[in-house]
Amino acid sequence: MSNGDADNPADIDGGPLANNHKSIFAHIERGLLEHPDQPAVICMHQHVDHLTQWGDIDEEFQSAIKGIDPSPRCLTLTYAQLHAGALKLVAGFQANGIRPGSTVLCMIPNSCEYALILWACAILRLTLAAVDPHALGDKHGLAEYLQSLTPAVLLIPHAKNSKVVESAITELPTLLQPCLRLWLDNEDCESPPGWESFRRILETGTLNIAFDEAAVLEDARRDDADRVHSVLFTSGTSTGRPKGCPLHVGAMTHILESQSWLITPDNCARVLQQAHNSRAIGPQHTLQTWRVGGAIVMDSGPSFAIEHTLDALLPHGATFIVLSPSMVHALTQVLPSLPAGTGDSVKTIQVGGDAVTREVLTKCAKLFPRAHVCVNHGMSEGGGFFIWPIFNPAIGKIPYMAEFCPVGEVAPGARIRIWDSKARRVALRQQPGRLHVCCDSLIRGYLGGVDASTFFEDSDGRRWMDTGDVAMVTENDLVYILGRSKDAIVRPRVVIMPAALESCIEKYTKAQACVVAVPDSSLGHEPFAVLSSLNGFTKEQIGSHVTRMLGTEYRLRGVVSLKQIGLLAFPVNATHKVVKFKVQKAVMELIKQNTALE
Repeated sequence: MSNGDADNPADIDGGPLANNHKSIFAHIERGLLEHPDQPAVICMHQHVDHLTQWGDIDEEFQSAIKGIDPSPRCLTLTYAQLHAGALKLVAGFQANGIRPGSTVLCMIPNSCEYALILWACAILRLTLAAVDPHALGDKHGLAEYLQSLTPAVLLIPHAKNSKVVESAITELPTLLQPCLRLWLDNEDCESPPGWESFRRILETGTLNIAFDEAAVLEDARRDDADRVHSVLFTSGTSTGRPKGCPLHVGAMTHILESQSWLITPDNCARVLQQAHNSRAIGPQHTLQTWRVGGAIVMDSGPSFAIEHTLDALLPHGATFIVLSPSMVHALTQVLPSLPAGTGDSVKTIQVGGDAVTREVLTKCAKLFPRAHVCVNHGMSEGGGFFIWPIFNPAIGKIPYMAEFCPVGEVAPGARIRIWDSKARRVALRQQPGRLHVCCDSLIRGYLGGVDASTFFEDSDGRRWMDTGDVAMVTENDLVYILGRSKDAIVRPRVVIMPAALESCIEKYTKAQACVVAVPDSSLGHEPFAVLSSLNGFTKEQIGSHVTRMLGTEYRLRGVVSLKQIGLLAFPVNATHKVVKFKVQKAVMELIKQNTALE
């Protein structure tokens, strides 16, 4: 419902959300109880006999795998097997003095072991902090993670990684050191001093005769909504430094309830999880999938790699996938050349990660004609702010605003407003401004209290977050995110959001485009377009098309290809968003070189 007077300000309350399951384990236990012998996790990169190296543990795990997954190369765990393995891990943790409320720092790839840890943390009520394993290459950065998280359990991929961890710990003489240090690989080697293998902890759990399974599970079903469920970190592309996001149990259960429209019994058979587990979308989608009894399909390696998407489509029949706009452009180049029917298994495609335009959704619909395409918004700080109300209409009938697609309506349990920073008040409908959100799914602040001004209370005591997005609300309560405020190109009479220009150029040239700001002495800033390829068009033709379609205020300062600025591909982050400041840096270097030659 809308809030406000006759001026109709852009302030919308989605109404109450019924959140009856305050325990995360109570949510995922539904999948276990309803589908114990169905697949819960499929690891494309782990062989079906991966667990045979776990000795006597393997016999129980492998008992029901045969016939579940059509691929003989692929490790699959049923819900019963996942739960049994997680209980062994919980018992092993308890035998080593790990208690509820402790923090587990997990620095491993997506794998069956990660699935076991996520499930076990829900049972023992541990805080799961996940960090990309690449952080092990930066001793000083690793020391900062250890200092801020003070984990009781530390898990790394290989025994050889222990050296850099020990070196980082020496920089922190006052650190309460992890009491349990684990390495993942099944490699046959001696554990470094003070370290233990993941396999050994499972074996310890098997031997823990004092473990009271019934009591532990009963406690898991009565979790504390104010307990920190997880700590994930932002990508750091906005500020240059990742920020920790402590998400409470009540916030995660809110997300699971609010997003129940997204992953459902109809599309959950094979949910492709391409994001690394340190990205918020990873654990959220995994828990959502387990909540409805589906199977999460994991790959390893770089997040959102196109080759892994194709692997999931062909042998595994993925039913739910997530695509960023740049991934859509990449798939357009390769999917049409694959065998007919590739992608027919896909029932739902979630598009997000950047401002989504008409051109991106049009391409999606052509690539996956049998799938429902939806837009969903999320971030490390929380989620579940919007619901997608327009699954049925054809892509062409979606109510676009210029080239922008809506992110949906405000979800129950959330409130949003568009803020006019200059006037210091709520903006009116149809007026762009900064997106503020108020929701129980939000974190309460960043780890260590950094950037505290991002979160604030209004005069009524409601807690808000300034998302940094530029958005707009229509008269019929649809919300449009136009882009990040840091990417806006400010000129004397207009503020240009790059996504509109990019969509206009992409529709014309059929090439991926990235528009960045370059300084101008009289105008402040001007838009500069970089294309994956000019595709036979001249820069004059592209510039003329833009001004003809959007007006002279959108005149481009320049148009170049990636090759002309010395790049082979658009740089992307862990969620496959284009890292614009890197493109902008390359453009500025080109301008500097050209100026020097004049």
